[in-house]
Amino acid sequence: MIDVSTVAEIIAKELKKAGVEYAFGVSGETLIPLMDAFRKTGIEFILTRHETGAGFMADAVHQLTGKPVVLLATQGPGITNLVNAAAHAFLDRSSLIVITSSIPLSQQNVVVRQNLPHEEILNPVTKYTATIRGTDAAQVVTRAIEAATSERPGPVYLNLPVDVAKSEYTGPDGFTSVTKLSFTPLGTGQFNDFTEKLRNAKRPIAIVGNGANKSSSVTREWLEKWKIPSLSTYRAKGILDESTTLSLGPIGLSKVSDQVQQSFIKQSDLILTIGFDPAEISGRWLQTPTTEVMRINIDSVPALRGYLSPHEEYVGEIGLFLQSTMPAETPSNNEWSNEELDQHRQNVKNSLAMHASIEGLSPYKLTEVLREVMPKNTIVTADTGSHRITASQVWDCYEPLTFLQSIGLATMGYALPAAIGAKFISRDSPVLCLVGDAGFEMILGELGMLKQLNLPIVIVVFADRALSRIKIDQEQEGYQVYGTEFETPEYTTIAKAYGGEGVIVRSLDEIQAAAEEALNRDVFTVIQAEIDPTEYVNQM
Repeated sequence: MIDVSTVAEIIAKELKKAGVEYAFGVSGETLIPLMDAFRKTGIEFILTRHETGAGFMADAVHQLTGKPVVLLATQGPGITNLVNAAAHAFLDRSSLIVITSSIPLSQQNVVVRQNLPHEEILNPVTKYTATIRGTDAAQVVTRAIEAATSERPGPVYLNLPVDVAKSEYTGPDGFTSVTKLSFTPLGTGQFNDFTEKLRNAKRPIAIVGNGANKSSSVTREWLEKWKIPSLSTYRAKGILDESTTLSLGPIGLSKVSDQVQQSFIKQSDLILTIGFDPAEISGRWLQTPTTEVMRINIDSVPALRGYLSPHEEYVGEIGLFLQSTMPAETPSNNEWSNEELDQHRQNVKNSLAMHASIEGLSPYKLTEVLREVMPKNTIVTADTGSHRITASQVWDCYEPLTFLQSIGLATMGYALPAAIGAKFISRDSPVLCLVGDAGFEMILGELGMLKQLNLPIVIVVFADRALSRIKIDQEQEGYQVYGTEFETPEYTTIAKAYGGEGVIVRSLDEIQAAAEEALNRDVFTVIQAEIDPTEYVNQM
């Protein structure tokens, strides 16, 4: 029997044992027992302004620490408010432990108020759901943690009736954790067969995805030693230093740059996908770039057919496999020249930059200036919108997990709370939030968290007073522009009201000065960049 008195306390103890350090959410009266158990156990609860924002903060903390994080909400509106964050975590493979309270078990068959089918609501966007009882809490929690952290990771949901939370725990201990040992999944002959294919390839190319982040250092070393030029999904930016010749840039968002990348892939004679997750790219990649070339997948889970379907795949621990096939020296028959790789890198940038000469403030050039001003170790969060497509291509990452965004769900409102979560857990790293005015206003209330937690981040709002991506579609398809334009306030005033600083910029010189000043402040800064969206039409 476990030496605890309540179900809430056993839940907190099991979570703490699994490495959970933080819970983000909005409190409610039915959550009091669990919140108090968190306090006693040493799990820090961070009160946010909205459940969606809490989920995105928790996501960023998980991305940067690799540990599961709790998303906490009350019954009824609490659970409906967090569905968007859970869906993001589901498609972007984040280990969130979603816990909500619910009305007492004794009332669930008769009470209507705030009585919703919690598990049914979250079941489609979680890996595991359960309603906790007084006799199974420890085992349910350990099972949920295992589901959240196993490949591919994702959110799980625990429904906690308030009367159960307060009750004395009478059940068994949690399941004993399984020690996961590294092993060699292949025989020597299979390793030799794989490396022989690489040594015979004259123009191999790799597509690196989110799954490789867990073994980023060995992945980088392996690609460099084999001299394999690599494209990355947006979640894998920085695994290979994007300023180097072998890094060919990201894929999956911009149709313009994707066309250049797909054309280049056709020059290869061997395509490797490493940790590649189809949730990270658009349907344009359903069509395999070339059918004749050998494609090999290396991942912790089998490939999803249809997206760059492999002819062969090696399923297991990515880092172990790459370490086992690390070459002593680069194969002599590799024909990629630095000159042609550098030329392709320039071609990708030119596909977007050639349209950046406009009268107003160019989003492309604005991002270039920010990259020059901000330190190399800056963590960027980018919201969904036209600015993200441009920024994701222009901004070079030198290290992995320094460019966070919502890829699988592509939800707006992600960047600000994700920046809060990133700065909360990485106090020594500069954090830059890139957000459109529409996405900023969806989650504006979370600005209050910045003063509360003393987080001096830099927020750049790409202000064009329109849903530019949708507006472009309307114009290109011959529709009248309708329902995609809006008015905005001066965000400088709002920033100051929340305890920060604000500035409006309309030129590259002004954005440079504003960013430099923001880096030296001990409070957050909102930079309202009055951009000209004209170039977006040629970058999508």
